[in-house]
Amino acid sequence: MAKLKIVLISTVIFLGVFVTSVSAENSSTDSASAATNNTAPTTKPIKEIRRETMDLKKESIRDTKLENKEAMKNKRLEFKEKLMEIRDTKKQGIVDKVDVRILEMNKDKTGHFNEVLTKLETLLTRIGSESAMLKSEGKSTIALDAAISSAQTALVTSKTAVANQSQKEYVIAITNETALRSNVNTTFSQFKADIKTTRQTVNAARLAVMKASMELKKLKGDTMRKNATNSALMEQ
Repeated sequence: MAKLKIVLISTVIFLGVFVTSVSAENSSTDSASAATNNTAPTTKPIKEIRRETMDLKKESIRDTKLENKEAMKNKRLEFKEKLMEIRDTKKQGIVDKVDVRILEMNKDKTGHFNEVLTKLETLLTRIGSESAMLKSEGKSTIALDAAISSAQTALVTSKTAVANQSQKEYVIAITNETALRSNVNTTFSQFKADIKTTRQTVNAARLAVMKASMELKKLKGDTMRKNATNSALMEQ
Protein backbone atom coordinates (compact mmCIF):
# COMPACT_ATOMS: atom_id res chain seq x y z
CA MET A 1 0.00 0.00 0.00
CA ALA A 2 2.84 2.37 0.88
CA LYS A 3 4.54 1.57 -2.42
CA LEU A 4 1.34 2.31 -4.30
CA LYS A 5 1.08 5.73 -2.61
CA ILE A 6 4.68 6.51 -3.54
CA VAL A 7 4.02 5.57 -7.19
CA LEU A 8 0.88 7.71 -7.29
CA ILE A 9 2.70 10.70 -5.75
CA SER A 10 5.58 10.32 -8.23
CA THR A 11 3.11 10.18 -11.13
CA VAL A 12 1.31 13.33 -9.97
CA ILE A 13 4.63 15.17 -9.58
CA PHE A 14 5.75 14.06 -13.07
CA LEU A 15 2.47 15.18 -14.65
CA GLY A 16 2.70 18.51 -12.86
CA VAL A 17 6.22 19.10 -14.18
CA PHE A 18 5.17 18.05 -17.71
CA VAL A 19 2.14 20.35 -17.75
CA THR A 20 4.24 23.25 -16.45
CA SER A 21 6.87 22.63 -19.15
CA VAL A 22 4.27 22.47 -21.93
CA SER A 23 2.60 25.65 -20.66
CA ALA A 24 5.96 27.43 -20.59
CA GLU A 25 6.69 26.33 -24.16
CA ASN A 26 3.26 27.44 -25.34
CA SER A 27 3.69 30.76 -23.57
CA SER A 28 7.10 31.22 -25.18
CA THR A 29 5.69 30.36 -28.61
CA ASP A 30 2.75 32.72 -28.15
CA SER A 31 5.08 35.50 -27.03
CA ALA A 32 7.32 34.97 -30.05
CA SER A 33 4.28 34.92 -32.32
CA ALA A 34 2.93 38.08 -30.75
CA ALA A 35 6.32 39.74 -31.06
CA THR A 36 6.42 38.77 -34.73
CA ASN A 37 2.91 40.09 -35.34
CA ASN A 38 3.65 43.32 -33.50
CA THR A 39 6.78 43.96 -35.54
CA ALA A 40 6.38 47.16 -37.57
CA PRO A 41 6.18 46.66 -41.34
CA THR A 42 9.42 47.25 -43.20
CA THR A 43 9.52 50.73 -44.76
CA LYS A 44 11.05 51.35 -48.18
CA PRO A 45 14.28 53.35 -48.41
CA ILE A 46 13.82 57.01 -49.36
CA LYS A 47 15.89 56.52 -52.53
CA GLU A 48 13.60 53.71 -53.66
CA ILE A 49 10.49 55.81 -53.01
CA ARG A 50 11.99 58.72 -54.95
CA ARG A 51 12.92 56.44 -57.83
CA GLU A 52 9.41 54.98 -57.98
CA THR A 53 7.92 58.49 -57.87
CA MET A 54 10.19 59.63 -60.71
CA ASP A 55 9.30 56.54 -62.74
CA LEU A 56 5.59 57.25 -62.30
CA LYS A 57 6.12 60.88 -63.28
CA LYS A 58 8.08 59.90 -66.39
CA GLU A 59 5.41 57.38 -67.34
CA SER A 60 2.71 60.01 -66.90
CA ILE A 61 4.62 62.49 -69.07
CA ARG A 62 5.19 59.82 -71.73
CA ASP A 63 1.50 58.94 -71.76
CA THR A 64 0.52 62.60 -72.04
CA LYS A 65 2.90 63.09 -74.97
CA LEU A 66 1.46 60.05 -76.74
CA GLU A 67 -2.07 61.33 -76.19
CA ASN A 68 -1.15 64.79 -77.49
CA LYS A 69 0.58 63.27 -80.49
CA GLU A 70 -2.48 61.18 -81.32
CA ALA A 71 -4.78 64.17 -80.89
CA MET A 72 -2.59 66.31 -83.16
CA LYS A 73 -2.53 63.53 -85.75
CA ASN A 74 -6.32 63.50 -85.79
CA LYS A 75 -6.43 67.30 -86.08
CA ARG A 76 -4.08 67.24 -89.06
CA LEU A 77 -6.16 64.57 -90.79
CA GLU A 78 -9.24 66.68 -90.22
CA PHE A 79 -7.39 69.73 -91.59
CA LYS A 80 -6.44 67.87 -94.78
CA GLU A 81 -10.03 66.73 -95.26
CA LYS A 82 -11.41 70.26 -94.72
CA LEU A 83 -8.74 71.67 -97.04
CA MET A 84 -9.83 69.40 -99.85
CA GLU A 85 -13.42 70.58 -99.40
CA ILE A 86 -12.48 74.18 -100.27
CA ARG A 87 -13.79 74.81 -103.79
CA ASP A 88 -11.61 77.85 -104.48
CA THR A 89 -8.26 76.28 -105.41
CA LYS A 90 -6.45 79.61 -104.94
CA LYS A 91 -7.64 79.91 -101.34
CA GLN A 92 -6.86 76.26 -100.84
CA GLY A 93 -3.25 76.81 -101.93
CA ILE A 94 -2.84 79.87 -99.69
CA VAL A 95 -4.10 78.05 -96.59
CA ASP A 96 -1.83 75.10 -97.31
CA LYS A 97 1.21 77.39 -97.71
CA VAL A 98 0.45 79.23 -94.48
CA ASP A 99 0.18 75.90 -92.66
CA VAL A 100 3.60 74.80 -93.93
CA ARG A 101 5.10 78.24 -93.28
CA ILE A 102 4.07 78.23 -89.61
CA LEU A 103 5.79 74.89 -89.09
CA GLU A 104 8.97 76.16 -90.79
CA MET A 105 8.99 79.39 -88.77
CA ASN A 106 8.59 77.51 -85.52
CA LYS A 107 11.54 75.30 -86.42
CA ASP A 108 13.69 78.30 -87.39
CA LYS A 109 12.80 80.34 -84.31
CA THR A 110 13.38 77.57 -81.80
CA GLY A 111 16.61 76.62 -83.55
CA HIS A 112 17.84 80.21 -83.19
CA PHE A 113 16.82 80.30 -79.54
CA ASN A 114 18.79 77.12 -78.87
CA GLU A 115 21.89 78.64 -80.49
CA VAL A 116 21.61 81.71 -78.27
CA LEU A 117 21.16 79.59 -75.14
CA THR A 118 24.18 77.46 -76.05
CA LYS A 119 26.36 80.58 -76.31
CA LEU A 120 25.01 81.91 -73.02
CA GLU A 121 25.74 78.57 -71.36
CA THR A 122 29.32 78.63 -72.62
CA LEU A 123 29.77 82.17 -71.30
CA LEU A 124 28.30 81.27 -67.91
CA THR A 125 30.61 78.27 -67.63
CA ARG A 126 33.58 80.57 -68.22
CA ILE A 127 32.29 82.99 -65.58
CA GLY A 128 31.91 80.09 -63.13
CA SER A 129 35.51 79.03 -63.73
CA GLU A 130 36.78 82.54 -63.05
CA SER A 131 34.65 82.73 -59.91
CA ALA A 132 36.23 79.51 -58.63
CA MET A 133 39.69 80.92 -59.34
CA LEU A 134 38.97 84.16 -57.48
CA LYS A 135 37.56 82.19 -54.55
CA SER A 136 40.74 80.09 -54.39
CA GLU A 137 42.66 83.36 -54.11
CA GLY A 138 40.67 84.26 -51.02
CA LYS A 139 38.24 86.69 -52.67
CA SER A 140 34.60 86.90 -51.54
CA THR A 141 32.44 85.66 -54.42
CA ILE A 142 29.08 85.57 -52.63
CA ALA A 143 27.38 88.12 -54.91
CA LEU A 144 28.94 86.58 -58.02
CA ASP A 145 27.94 83.03 -57.07
CA ALA A 146 24.37 84.19 -56.41
CA ALA A 147 24.24 85.80 -59.86
CA ILE A 148 25.62 82.62 -61.45
CA SER A 149 23.01 80.50 -59.68
CA SER A 150 20.21 82.79 -60.87
CA ALA A 151 21.55 82.64 -64.42
CA GLN A 152 21.69 78.84 -64.32
CA THR A 153 18.04 78.71 -63.22
CA ALA A 154 17.03 81.13 -65.97
CA LEU A 155 18.87 79.04 -68.57
CA VAL A 156 17.16 75.82 -67.45
CA THR A 157 13.75 77.55 -67.55
CA SER A 158 14.40 78.91 -71.03
CA LYS A 159 15.75 75.63 -72.39
CA THR A 160 12.62 73.86 -71.17
CA ALA A 161 10.39 76.52 -72.75
CA VAL A 162 12.23 76.30 -76.09
CA ALA A 163 12.09 72.50 -76.06
CA ASN A 164 8.34 72.58 -75.43
CA GLN A 165 7.83 75.19 -78.16
CA SER A 166 9.80 73.14 -80.67
CA GLN A 167 7.41 70.23 -80.10
CA LYS A 168 4.30 72.30 -80.74
CA GLU A 169 2.41 71.82 -83.97
CA TYR A 170 -0.07 74.36 -85.27
CA VAL A 171 -3.04 73.18 -87.28
CA ILE A 172 -5.46 75.65 -88.83
CA ALA A 173 -9.00 74.82 -87.69
CA ILE A 174 -11.06 75.31 -90.85
CA THR A 175 -14.71 75.97 -90.04
CA ASN A 176 -16.01 76.98 -93.48
CA GLU A 177 -14.77 78.59 -96.68
CA THR A 178 -16.10 82.06 -95.87
CA ALA A 179 -14.23 82.12 -92.52
CA LEU A 180 -10.85 81.05 -93.90
CA ARG A 181 -9.15 84.40 -93.24
CA SER A 182 -10.34 84.38 -89.64
CA ASN A 183 -9.28 80.72 -89.19
CA VAL A 184 -5.79 81.40 -90.50
CA ASN A 185 -5.36 84.60 -88.44
CA THR A 186 -6.41 82.80 -85.25
CA THR A 187 -3.80 80.08 -85.68
CA PHE A 188 -1.06 82.48 -86.75
CA SER A 189 -1.81 84.81 -83.81
CA GLN A 190 -1.51 81.87 -81.40
CA PHE A 191 1.85 80.95 -82.92
CA LYS A 192 3.16 84.52 -82.57
CA ALA A 193 1.99 84.70 -78.94
CA ASP A 194 3.75 81.43 -78.10
CA ILE A 195 6.96 82.55 -79.78
CA LYS A 196 6.82 85.85 -77.89
CA THR A 197 6.47 84.03 -74.57
CA THR A 198 9.37 81.73 -75.41
CA ARG A 199 11.54 84.66 -76.51
CA GLN A 200 10.91 86.34 -73.17
CA THR A 201 12.48 83.38 -71.35
CA VAL A 202 15.54 83.61 -73.63
CA ASN A 203 15.83 87.35 -72.93
CA ALA A 204 15.53 86.67 -69.20
CA ALA A 205 18.37 84.15 -69.44
CA ARG A 206 20.47 86.65 -71.39
CA LEU A 207 19.94 89.36 -68.76
CA ALA A 208 20.78 86.94 -65.96
CA VAL A 209 24.06 85.92 -67.61
CA MET A 210 24.88 89.58 -68.28
CA LYS A 211 24.34 90.31 -64.58
CA ALA A 212 26.73 87.51 -63.65
CA SER A 213 29.26 88.92 -66.12
CA MET A 214 28.93 92.38 -64.57
CA GLU A 215 29.42 90.96 -61.08
CA LEU A 216 32.59 89.25 -62.30
CA LYS A 217 33.92 92.46 -63.84
CA LYS A 218 33.10 94.36 -60.66
CA LEU A 219 34.94 91.81 -58.52
CA LYS A 220 37.94 91.73 -60.84
CA GLY A 221 37.95 95.54 -60.91
CA ASP A 222 37.99 95.72 -57.11
CA THR A 223 40.79 93.19 -57.05
CA MET A 224 42.82 95.19 -59.56
CA ARG A 225 42.29 98.43 -57.60
CA LYS A 226 43.32 96.73 -54.35
CA ASN A 227 46.44 95.33 -56.01
CA ALA A 228 47.33 98.78 -57.37
CA THR A 229 46.83 100.36 -53.94
CA ASN A 230 48.97 97.72 -52.25
CA SER A 231 51.72 98.25 -54.81
CA ALA A 232 51.65 102.00 -54.23
CA LEU A 233 51.84 101.54 -50.46
CA MET A 234 54.78 99.20 -50.82
CA GLU A 235 56.61 101.74 -52.97
CA GLN A 236 56.13 104.43 -50.33
